[in-house]
Amino acid sequence: MSRKPALGRRLVLSLFMAILIYGGMVMLARSVLELMESRESIAWPTVTGKVTRSDLKVNTQDVRRRMSNGIHRTSTEEYYEALIEYEFVIDGVTHKGHRRSAVQGGNPADKSHVQKTLAKYPVSQRVMVSYNPSDPSQCVLEPGSWGGFFVWAGLSLFLILLPGLVVGIAWHPRYHKVISGL
Repeated sequence: MSRKPALGRRLVLSLFMAILIYGGMVMLARSVLELMESRESIAWPTVTGKVTRSDLKVNTQDVRRRMSNGIHRTSTEEYYEALIEYEFVIDGVTHKGHRRSAVQGGNPADKSHVQKTLAKYPVSQRVMVSYNPSDPSQCVLEPGSWGGFFVWAGLSLFLILLPGLVVGIAWHPRYHKVISGL
């Protein structure tokens, strides 16, 4: 005999999954817009600019892990970012930028990778800046770079598809017994 799970339990689960799906859709939309901007940046005009800041940013995150003996240990992990700022002049107006590429994010980089990036853009280095002629605040040092697009798109799809599957299972009569056991 199949026991129907409580309607309230399925509704709460569905609401939580809907929030995850919404977050995934927002992330996917942002990733696609950044990819489109990245493609457009290839055709943007360029101007010579100057790097005004080139710093290593260290971010820390506490990570709690369960050890094989059942004890929980908390450790601090570091990940790194290259903070690069630059300025350039168009028609006598100074503009500032901080993006290397239109697609932001990606994998947290290791320190050596970030240091190589910083070595490429030292303070006072002359750089070619690609900028959107209709909005020079949209500017990049590496036009056309896809950066972390696949990381964000993959995570977005995961946040859309997995919760969608969970909701489908929660409301499918065949799986009522599984859901009622939660």
